[in-house]
Amino acid sequence: MKKVIAIAFCFTRCIFFALSQQVEPSLGIGIGVVSINYVSQTNKDKNIDFFLSPESKRFTVSLQYIDEQLREGNGEFCIKPLEFMPTPGRILFRCIGETKQMYQVVVNESTKEVNWLKKEAMIEFHSWLSYLQGSQCIENNLVSNPLRKKPRFNSDIVEAYNTCNKFEINLMKGEWIKISTSYMCDQGIQVDKPISGWIKWCNGDKIIVNKLYSE
Repeated sequence: MKKVIAIAFCFTRCIFFALSQQVEPSLGIGIGVVSINYVSQTNKDKNIDFFLSPESKRFTVSLQYIDEQLREGNGEFCIKPLEFMPTPGRILFRCIGETKQMYQVVVNESTKEVNWLKKEAMIEFHSWLSYLQGSQCIENNLVSNPLRKKPRFNSDIVEAYNTCNKFEINLMKGEWIKISTSYMCDQGIQVDKPISGWIKWCNGDKIIVNKLYSE
C-alpha cells in the first residue's frame, strides 16, 4: 500500500512539475527562509498543502512521506529543499515572495521549481540574518571571498594573517555580512589577532558561506 501511495505521489508531482512556475536562473537569493517544523510526532503525521499559485487548488503531501524520502536520498523525489534537518525535524525552503496569507518558495533547488505554502502554525519565516545567525558560526574561505573594510568590491581588503576561517555574523547589508573572528577559533587553532570586516554571503541565488552547527 505504501509503495502504491509513493508511485501515485510521484506521478502527481510530475504533472504538477510540468505546470509549475519556474524560477529564472538570474533570480536573487530571495527574502528569507521558510521552515516546516515537525518536532512532535503529532506534527509529523500531518499533511502539508502546496499550491501552484495563490488562487489554485492545493495538492497535499504527507510530512511523513517527505521526511522518509529525504532521509533515504531518493533521487527521483521532486522536493529538494535548501536544507533538511532530521534533528530537530525541520525542512527549510528558500522564500522568494509572500502575500498576506502565503509564502512563495523554491521547493526544488536543482530545477528551481516554485510552489506556494499557506501561513500556518507549523510554518515559520526567518530573515536571512536570522537564518545565518542560527548556526554556531559560519565558515568562509578568505582567499576566494576576501574580507573587506566596507561592503563593496572596490573596498580595501583586510589583511588576515591568522589561519582561522570561522566567523560570527554581526550585521547584514544586502548580499554582504559583517563578520568577526569566532570564539570557536580558540579550540585548537592559533589566532594571532582577531579580525573583522565584510564578506559576500551569497552570489545570485546561491549561499557561498558554510553554516556550522555544534556537534
